Amino acid sequence: MLLANWFESKLGMVMGIALGLSGIGGTIFNPVVSWFITNLGWQTSYRLTALILVICILPFSLLVFKFRPDEAKGEQAYGHSVSAAVADDAQAAGELPGIESKKAYRTPTFVLLVLVSVLLQIVAALVQHVSSHEIAHGLTLEQGALVVSGIMFGAAIGKATIGILLDYLKPELTIVIYSAIGLAGWGLMAVATTPTPAIAAGFMAGLGQGVVLVALPWVIRKSFGQRDYSEILSIVSMFGAVASAIAVTAHGAVFDATGSYVPSLVGNMALYVVAAACMVIGFRMRPFKEITKQAK
Repeated sequence: MLLANWFESKLGMVMGIALGLSGIGGTIFNPVVSWFITNLGWQTSYRLTALILVICILPFSLLVFKFRPDEAKGEQAYGHSVSAAVADDAQAAGELPGIESKKAYRTPTFVLLVLVSVLLQIVAALVQHVSSHEIAHGLTLEQGALVVSGIMFGAAIGKATIGILLDYLKPELTIVIYSAIGLAGWGLMAVATTPTPAIAAGFMAGLGQGVVLVALPWVIRKSFGQRDYSEILSIVSMFGAVASAIAVTAHGAVFDATGSYVPSLVGNMALYVVAAACMVIGFRMRPFKEITKQAK
């Protein structure tokens, strides 16, 4: 939300860089915190982790970060380019340019983007079961962990690169490309029985996560504008979070019923196809684009 408030131009790039670095941070700190727990005990590790968060985050939250630019002080988002008519109307009403949340919730674009969030969080929930799937396919626990690391590293790269490409390529093309990569990754994972292709499959599946982690917030911002972006993003994310919580159990139930995660992996491929189609259609129907055109 901070990035969307401060960047109108290059929003995809800065989202990709910031979220990509968060993936790298996760890759680094997961084994670090695991080492803390193993060697220091979980209570000391939790306190140490909390201290790191306070030192690294709290000073910036209190002293540096601002939620949005203050126009009274002459501050503008980077690349501020909303048409004069839209900006004047919004300023006269004391509002930021964009669609009111109550109106946004009644648009086909909002419904489609909620569906995208739900479908792709169902896909992402399977990451919790990847190690178990690889062990069932004959890999060791360590090799299964490497596949998960491949997913995390792929997600970091995917988030960084998809954000950049959203700004420089046709957004619909970028969404289709990364959805296809993610789809291929889960498909390869269904048939891979040796470490190297399994790790490659994990990396590709991680790249595909850039669609839900970066492209979806980007599309929401472009579809509804800045006015109620934080509220709309929160509602869409809530639907996805509920779907993820249910899907983790559902994927496990599929394994209990069939003795294999392959049905879930094949299902992920189908979900990517539907989600990509919904996102492309929703983006093309975005209401904020129409309002901006009318104002011009």
